Amino acid sequence: MFETIAEHFNRLAPTYDANLLYQWVGRAETAAIGRLLPLERGAALDYGCGTGRFSLPLAAQGYQVTGFDIASNMVAQAQNKAKQSGIAAEFTDDAAAIADRRWPLVLCMGVLDYYREPVTLLRLVVPRVAPGGTLIVGAPNLYGPFSWGHALICLFRLRMYLHTAAGLIAAAERLGMRSASVTYAFPAIAPVGMTVLIALKWRQDR
Repeated sequence: MFETIAEHFNRLAPTYDANLLYQWVGRAETAAIGRLLPLERGAALDYGCGTGRFSLPLAAQGYQVTGFDIASNMVAQAQNKAKQSGIAAEFTDDAAAIADRRWPLVLCMGVLDYYREPVTLLRLVVPRVAPGGTLIVGAPNLYGPFSWGHALICLFRLRMYLHTAAGLIAAAERLGMRSASVTYAFPAIAPVGMTVLIALKWRQDR
């Protein structure tokens, strides 16, 4: 699975940022993330950072960002964009580089798209969240009309799976987390936005 996803995005990397749909959706998702961010700005992990669509804006806001992605070509694009923009951020495609670290803010956007069972990915992501920290996940919404259109297009490339807020929350609860807030993007209307975003906290944190 990981190899197939990495190969797909390595091929896509040179033209990824030129895709108008990704640009429009990315702007809407960035605004939605802003509604879920904790008040404190500190260290953040962007798990599945791609070309830095969310990493770089966070770094520009003062977060100390680490971006991780299994697609090395996407990571190279993110590194180049950071250098050209003069933004300080760490990017890596080495899972070992993040294996023993935890962050007060973890972002995982556009990754659950390729997992039928959310818990399969969340088992890798949740341990990266520090005690008292926040995990923000985003996935294509089962009830979003635009999501279905995008999923049909993706059938000819890399299959995409649609999710519900309830399903994502249930998967996170199996790993000791709870929902703190839910929002939608493109449009920012529940429950029909193309993307559903959820802020998660550790169950014991109040």
